[in-house]
Amino acid sequence: RLYSECEGLLFPSLYEGLGLPVLEAMYAGAPVIASSLPPVQELSRGTILLVEDITSSREWAARVVGVLRDPAEAARRAETARGQSESYTWDG
Repeated sequence: RLYSECEGLLFPSLYEGLGLPVLEAMYAGAPVIASSLPPVQELSRGTILLVEDITSSREWAARVVGVLRDPAEAARRAETARGQSESYTWDG
């Protein structure tokens, strides 16, 4: 419920094995801004906003402002990400 009602998920991870919170937010239809780590890139396949310089507070802030200023684009991306997330199941 929290993911489906939020303005977006901010996932500033410096190391990640899978990115389960990213996948959960994608499935719930929340806009996602995340570190551009390889596991997150593979999981999202271009459907979420990635921060290339994960140590740059300016880049993180710019992505957040972009989502808040253009909710229609954020919703479009979130819907695309939701579709992508449905290809992942616990069964493999």
